[in-house]
Amino acid sequence: MLECGLSQKEGECHILVVESSPELRRVMVLLLEDEGHTVVQSATPEEAMALLSDSGFDLVITDTFGRSSQDALESASGVLEAAAGTPVALCTGYRFTMDEVRRAGFSDIIRKPFEPEVFLERVRGLCTAEGAAA
Repeated sequence: MLECGLSQKEGECHILVVESSPELRRVMVLLLEDEGHTVVQSATPEEAMALLSDSGFDLVITDTFGRSSQDALESASGVLEAAAGTPVALCTGYRFTMDEVRRAGFSDIIRKPFEPEVFLERVRGLCTAEGAAA
């Protein structure tokens, strides 16, 4: 079973959402909180990296911040490095393959635009995988 921390109930994760769009970030946070997760949000990779240095997260979901598909993975790499050992899902509209995403070090990809249930299924899978690894 999932073990995300002493203050959380079974099945809940402490999640960092890094998303540049305020509207989409709000939707993601609401969906996750409705599922019982504790969520911290960030609008920039720099803010996310600072948050990652101070808090233990079970999962990070990050946007890409590049202007093209060529630099999109690289733009999220700082968040990935700061998350060291924490699963990081890439949430992007770029059409990367799962192999490309995994080779870059990310745990999963959540494609934009997404249906809420698909988004939540991916998060459940990542939280369950994290719990199994703990």
